Parts: sequence; C-alpha cells; structure tokens
Amino acid sequence: MPNQTPDLKLHPVVFESFSSVGSSGAKRSRTLMTGFDEYVIRLLNSYANRWQAFDSIVLLLRVTDLLKGGIISALLWWGWFRTGGDQKRSRAVILSTLVAAFGAMFTARGLALILPFRYRPLHNPAMEFQLPYGMMPEVLDGWSSFPSDHAALFFCLAVGLWFVSRPLGIVALLHTIFGISFPRLYDGLHYPTDILAGAGIGLAWFSIANMAFIKNRLIPPAMFWLEKHPMSFYAAFFLLTEQIATIFQNARSVAGLIFAVLARRL
Repeated sequence: MPNQTPDLKLHPVVFESFSSVGSSGAKRSRTLMTGFDEYVIRLLNSYANRWQAFDSIVLLLRVTDLLKGGIISALLWWGWFRTGGDQKRSRAVILSTLVAAFGAMFTARGLALILPFRYRPLHNPAMEFQLPYGMMPEVLDGWSSFPSDHAALFFCLAVGLWFVSRPLGIVALLHTIFGISFPRLYDGLHYPTDILAGAGIGLAWFSIANMAFIKNRLIPPAMFWLEKHPMSFYAAFFLLTEQIATIFQNARSVAGLIFAVLARRL
C-alpha cells in the first residue's frame, strides 16, 4: 500500500451547500426547503416536554463539551496512534482533516454572517416552538441558524476518521448525527437544511484538503516537524484537539477580545 493519502475527487453534490451564497439564491433555496424544515421540526417538537428525562439527556448532550467535541477528539488521538494498517498514511489523513475542519468551520460562520438572516426554530414566531425541559429561550438569540458550523466541523472530522479506520469513522458519524446534530434539531437551534448545508461544507473542505497539489504542500512540513521535534508538535496537537473538544470557544473569546482592542485603536 503506498504511503500517501487517497487523492479524493470532488463531486458536484459537494458544492450544493454553496449554491445559496448569493442573497437571491439563498432566499430561493430556503423557500423551497421551508416545508421540509417545518415538518421535521414540528414532528420533533411534538415530543418535547413529554419525558423530562429524555429532554434532560438531549440537553446534556448539547451543552456538554466532553460529550460533543471531547469524543471526536479522543477518536482523533485513537486514529493517530492506531497500529493497524499504514500509520503514516493515517496520520497524513488526520492532519489534512484538521486543516479542512478549520476551513469548514470558518466558512460556515462566514456564510452565517453574510447570508440573509435566518431565525432559529425556537426564535421563529411562526413555528410556535415548545421549549423542551431545561431549554432557555434566549439561547443563541440574534445568531443566524444557516448553515450549522457544528455540522461543518464534525462531519468533516467524521469523514476524515472514516478514511483512517472504518470502525472509527462509523462511530464518529453516528456520534455526529445522533450526539451532536439531533440535539440541536430537537432543542430548536437548527433546521434540517442547516445541518445538511453544514455537512456539505465539511465534505467539500475535506475533499479540497485532500487534493494532491494541496496535500503534498501541507503534510510534509508537518511530518518533518513531528520527526525533528515531537515535543513541540504534540504540544500543539494537544492544544488543537483541546479546542476541537470545546468547539473553539476559548479561541473565539481570545479572537473577539483582540478584534475589540484593535477596533478601538483604529
């Protein structure tokens, strides 16, 4: 087996999530999807407040970093040190996946800022959303729901783990669907098309990062760093996966503070 990552081809479907970048296109796509979105959200919301224990479990999954990014970060470390198969290839896939995950998350956040605002289900008066037990109505108020940056980040990582190890990939995908995406649908933070668009962005970035001309420029320097100075490499790798575990909350806070200070000085 050659010691290189698979040269993945971009499929046209991958780019469907970007088809609504133009404002008019975004309005048309959301109008076409509204019936589907409302049907799914109303169906899920019909079960809210029936079983307090179930609502509490869903809330715990949604708000606990350990049960969201912590599990995916642990799977990344597992994949990094797994001894079966081609370890060099597996590590190259993980590195390119981490690069893709950064791009996917920031693309999703950027699109959420520039596309027409979309109210989240729990803030949409037309939905008459019934809050599940423990859900606070002001959560993410004023933040557009489309697309989901959680879906972009974690579907990208899950697909990367799939190319490292099928069992790890299956666990990561199931966790991303049921442990990360479902709670955000059930608690009214996203519509299904928010999740699908985010997943498409994640898949697109994974495909881009694994193109040969990009991969061959990104991976060799990182592998050289690992070989020559593993102490600093693993320190940086730990900090990166720790931020994935916390959904980059600390990094966002630091960046926000820096931007605020610069804005005042300018």
